[in-house]
Amino acid sequence: MNGYRVDDQGNQVSGIPNGAVAVHGSGVLSSYADNGRFAESVLARQVAGKTLGEAIEATRATLPLGSVEIFAWLLLGDPTLRVD
Repeated sequence: MNGYRVDDQGNQVSGIPNGAVAVHGSGVLSSYADNGRFAESVLARQVAGKTLGEAIEATRATLPLGSVEIFAWLLLGDPTLRVD
């Protein structure tokens, strides 16, 4: 996820990091609208001060039992990340 850049020869270019430190989203084919609402809720909670993991769990807690997003939403990264 947190990769690096390479030049046209395929050599790593030092000092130029790129890539994501965390990625979250649905791991299964599901509704774009539902996924959008879930992601917006997670972001709102992060902006309000929750960590990424706390924001995802808080959003899951608001969904009806059996909702696809409860089981399908995946986080690849550090759940303790905060938006600064």
